[in-house]
Amino acid sequence: NTINDMTNNTDNFSKEDVDSIKEAASYICSNKDCRKLTIAPSHLESDKIISTGSVIQITSDSGILLCTSCADEFESDKEKLSTWKADHLEWVSKNINIKNKSGESKKETQRHVDDDLKVELDEYFAKHKKGINITAALGHPESLVFAEEILSYLLEKGYNANGIGQMKFNPPIDGIKITQAKKGNIDMKIGPKM
Repeated sequence: NTINDMTNNTDNFSKEDVDSIKEAASYICSNKDCRKLTIAPSHLESDKIISTGSVIQITSDSGILLCTSCADEFESDKEKLSTWKADHLEWVSKNINIKNKSGESKKETQRHVDDDLKVELDEYFAKHKKGINITAALGHPESLVFAEEILSYLLEKGYNANGIGQMKFNPPIDGIKITQAKKGNIDMKIGPKM
């Protein structure tokens, strides 16, 4: 149970959308000069948590988690918020502590759109002139950062990419999966790397 949930400015987001934005940000303010925790145990009720972060809507399908101080100060600067979100998700993915098979901690590395992937994307999408729908694995910041890098490349090349959504894939997807969608569009789903 949560008390003092400060989420605001998210009229177009469902509770699940807001929760996934908070989870992707690891409940940490996305301003790199702040990085305050936005969640803590309640001192008054031991079975509850206090959520003091604000989810601010950047675009119709994109939001960012900020502490209340940063939200009040920067809420209207959408360009800055977009940059902060991308930088923060990359920072979170670089700082995820994952155990390898031997039980030792290792850091997950961020994927990037390298020259080989650019060639593959160009070869595939040159044949398809319809829209490209990109979806990243929900709750997996590295997948979202990688999806944003792919989207940036596709838009730079003039492809008709429609932005990025997030969802939980069932069954899970490793890497990139591309399928034909309705109306001739292309669905690109990006899960954790293989």
